[in-house]
Amino acid sequence: MTYDSLARWGVNVPEILLPNKNVDLSRWAVIACDQHTANIRYWKEVESLVKDSPSTLNLIHPEIYLEDTSRKELVHKTMESYVEQRIVHSIGHRLVFIERTVHNKIRKGLLMSIDLEKYDFVEGTQLPIRSSEETILERLNSRISVKEDALLELSHVLMLINDEKNALFENIESYKQETVFDTDLMLGGGHIAGYALADSFLGHMNDTLSKLEESSSPFFIVGDGNHNLAAAKKIWENKKKSGVRSNDPARWALVELVNVYDEALTLEPIARMVLNQDENELLDFLESSAMKIDKRNLSDAAKDSIPTNESVIESMSYSAACIWNSPTATQTVWNVENALKNLSKRNPSMEIAYIHGTSEARLLAKKFNGIVILLPSIPRGQLFPAVQRFGNLPNKAFSLGQAEEKRYYLEMRALR
Repeated sequence: MTYDSLARWGVNVPEILLPNKNVDLSRWAVIACDQHTANIRYWKEVESLVKDSPSTLNLIHPEIYLEDTSRKELVHKTMESYVEQRIVHSIGHRLVFIERTVHNKIRKGLLMSIDLEKYDFVEGTQLPIRSSEETILERLNSRISVKEDALLELSHVLMLINDEKNALFENIESYKQETVFDTDLMLGGGHIAGYALADSFLGHMNDTLSKLEESSSPFFIVGDGNHNLAAAKKIWENKKKSGVRSNDPARWALVELVNVYDEALTLEPIARMVLNQDENELLDFLESSAMKIDKRNLSDAAKDSIPTNESVIESMSYSAACIWNSPTATQTVWNVENALKNLSKRNPSMEIAYIHGTSEARLLAKKFNGIVILLPSIPRGQLFPAVQRFGNLPNKAFSLGQAEEKRYYLEMRALR
């Protein structure tokens, strides 16, 4: 079977590029560029580990450096250099099965590409591939600038499928062929291995998706990398207007497909760190919006697990539970986001940083004299229904795992 039959869902088999056998993969692979955006020390440590070894660090623009406009030109030149020096090579058009081990659990994924004609991030789209969170259009320009006219595509997009019985990967061992990469990942990233899949997997995938289609709407949702994929969509739309051919490489985008019911996948809340805001004024404002504020001593500071209808505020002098009239965690996130948006109108100097991980949020808040707001996690079984009901969820409503569990850049695709 060819992959033409999978096209109606937007599934495509990409030509995969990988580093050659002489490259140290443990220094090649670097975490997603949108991680540790308030922690410069992490990226300095990455630089010290990579040194002068070929690395995806030189092919991406970490968002902590997003204001450095000179980096884009260097990234594009390095891509061309790696291709010219044959540091990267093609393994052909393949689907790659990925096993990612972190915290003694193995997360299973499928590296593939999607047709951007079958995806959109706008509210109300009925296309089979949809975003999971609100897209902030102002955040796309910098990402488009880096991706536009690039020679290579590197992706940190994790796309989710609603496969409660794990039918897609149930008999994956029978389709696995040669190992195409196998390496430890730096700085707590665990281990990753990739296996080329036999062409017969396409038939199995087609049969599985046909059965799942009857019960799953939307069919795929983007879990991580929403703005990365939205930028790719914008680039493709702009190229179409310029008259490029319909099979231009910009029409597709690399993603890793993961089952939302994968036992190694957790949906983690993303903390808010509020800066340049008086803590008592924030508490008073939230109290006027919520049902109740339960102020606590610092010795009674919140645990990592937050009840569905609560958010927890931690400042330098107090900890408080903000109790909302919300039946789901999704609604609680909406309530907090709306309250912060309204407060920012009264205090334009207020800043909000989104931090992956409670411990890191607390450390950074202490360092920058900020206020932490902790949120409940969204149960995996509620995610697809929530996107179906609400459309795009609030910005940074959830995270697929902790920061160290995010995608590391390793595989690539040529864009011209």
